[in-house]
Amino acid sequence: VKGSVGFMPPEQMFNRQLTKASDLYSLGITLICLLTGTKSSDINTLVDENYRINFKPLLPKLNPQFIHWLHKMVAPNLKHRYPDAATALKALKPIDVVNDLTPLKTLLRAIQPTNAVVKFATLSLVAASSSAITYGWVTSPARQLLTSGECQGCNLPNINLQDKNLKQAKLEGANLSGADLEGANLWRANLKGANLWGANLEGANLNGARLHGANLGGANLKDANFDIRRAKRQGINLKGATMPDGSIHK
Repeated sequence: VKGSVGFMPPEQMFNRQLTKASDLYSLGITLICLLTGTKSSDINTLVDENYRINFKPLLPKLNPQFIHWLHKMVAPNLKHRYPDAATALKALKPIDVVNDLTPLKTLLRAIQPTNAVVKFATLSLVAASSSAITYGWVTSPARQLLTSGECQGCNLPNINLQDKNLKQAKLEGANLSGADLEGANLWRANLKGANLWGANLEGANLNGARLHGANLGGANLKDANFDIRRAKRQGINLKGATMPDGSIHK
């Protein structure tokens, strides 16, 4: 039997007839490794005694429709998988991998290959990569921020920085719209001109943070250490933001 253990579908392991659905299994495993950060050599740790891949607990924020689609890609019984790439692609196109990402059908228009298998593989990997970037698993600017504390002008929308220690971080002009910064320590961080529209800053420490010209419209500041009077002096946009006391700023 040829193939990488863990990436081989069960029918290949038992020397049974392979079909187009067998190739989809290997692609599905590749996507799971990318999305969960699992090394290819460790994929067997997710496989149970019935050859099911138990990856769902590792991806709590992804669209349930996409999780269902990926489960079907790696179903142990090939009869329960999509029969071919064209069918799987048709099922994938209308799904948003993450609720606020660009729909996959829009990404499809930007992909040049016309071969259905190539297009399907490319689209799937683009979708998975987009999700990984969203959560900061493969984002080099995110690594830069967490290791050096500097990321001026970085584009990090929707990134998960929950409970991170970002004290005195240099984030001037950064795009952190929709970011999850719940419980983050932003003590004396430089957020001048930063875009934090719709960000979740619940319970975050913003004491001494420089927020001149920052956009916190629609942000959640409930229970945050945040000086509203100082914020007004700094010219911050707080329209629609949830304030530390739970009120909505007009």
